Amino acid sequence: MRATRMILLAACLVPALMADHDFPVRFQGCSEYVGTGPVPLAQAAPMVPTRFTVPADGTGNATLVVRAARCSAVTVDNFNRQEQAIVSQIGIVIVPPDGTGSINNYTIAYATDSERLALRLRQAGLPVLYDSDLVYEVTPDPPVTASEFYAEVSPERGAGWTIHGTVTNNAFLTTPFVANWWFAGQAGVIKMSTDIPSITYKAAQSRLTTRRSSPLGQVLRANGYAAFGSRPTDFNIRGEFVSGVMTTTVRR
Repeated sequence: MRATRMILLAACLVPALMADHDFPVRFQGCSEYVGTGPVPLAQAAPMVPTRFTVPADGTGNATLVVRAARCSAVTVDNFNRQEQAIVSQIGIVIVPPDGTGSINNYTIAYATDSERLALRLRQAGLPVLYDSDLVYEVTPDPPVTASEFYAEVSPERGAGWTIHGTVTNNAFLTTPFVANWWFAGQAGVIKMSTDIPSITYKAAQSRLTTRRSSPLGQVLRANGYAAFGSRPTDFNIRGEFVSGVMTTTVRR
């Protein structure tokens, strides 16, 4: 049934998709978890094409990035349809290829429960994991001091991952932020640049799990990871923002 829906949606979108790889995605009413932490450069570098540069800290570690986000309204490529959607991303921090962005990451894995977003990104050349049952839970959800957080990616094919921990309402920073996620696809180099005019950061704590055979497991060489926020430059945070725009471009 899932495959049938994807085929029907693809048939409806083919004329638009064939016209241009570039497209915008508008996000509204979003909550996210972001964690960064050290991983040995020798394990991370093989996952990143040599055209990108992976910086190392003073102890020979690269930086792992894990993100999960849920937005109440998402609009893909200016279509007159909004939907609630969840995304989850895994990446490795890289040197900004074009000198832009608050952070630049090479995409190791990208999952979403939005059929439209998955199809559009696949057209651009990103091997998206479509997961109609992707989970993003904050319990209890009303404003409290701290809540349990759980995100789970479990697609029909391909290895998934989980993020589990605690998120708080202890805000410590509100700032604009631009996150660039890159990938070298068959059509060219994909850049997904999300411009958030104002995001509020709050404290969090989490742990990541996956299977060893997954792309993430190959980076970790383990089933679990709990070193988010372990260096002064790392993130272990809950983020909330009203709106943001992701501009996806593909260039040779």
